[in-house]
Amino acid sequence: MDILELIKNKDPKYKRGEVLEELYWSPLGEISNEDLKNTIGPYLMETTNAEDYIGVQKLYSNPEGAHIDFFEDIIISLYKKDPLTFIRAVNENPDEGMNVLYIFRNKGVFLNPEASKEELLNITSDRQMEEMINSFFRYYDNICST
Repeated sequence: MDILELIKNKDPKYKRGEVLEELYWSPLGEISNEDLKNTIGPYLMETTNAEDYIGVQKLYSNPEGAHIDFFEDIIISLYKKDPLTFIRAVNENPDEGMNVLYIFRNKGVFLNPEASKEELLNITSDRQMEEMINSFFRYYDNICST
């Protein structure tokens, strides 16, 4: 079954992480912009947990280097949708997380990183999450200063 059919059919025998991994290894350069917009984009935006956020972040570094702008936009949208889950994913897989922080820098996602950090710290009372938020913005600051 090709990856587009797999995504469209949402076969319950395939876990979301498996589908994201299959998508990563698929010939992404052969996927049309229309299929990206109408099939893959909505599927990726349904992502809800840190493990699957990692799978989406990984797509930015796909072996073909295909559709990078598309994946940048999805990653930014997922951050805006649920920044705490996104930050958890970055902390759980810093290799991919560091790569996507360049997107945030290059696209000017944070106009005021310190204010963005404080806003997130104010919506959580979980000490572990607070540490992840601080790490995320420390990583971001390190990347921006290079």
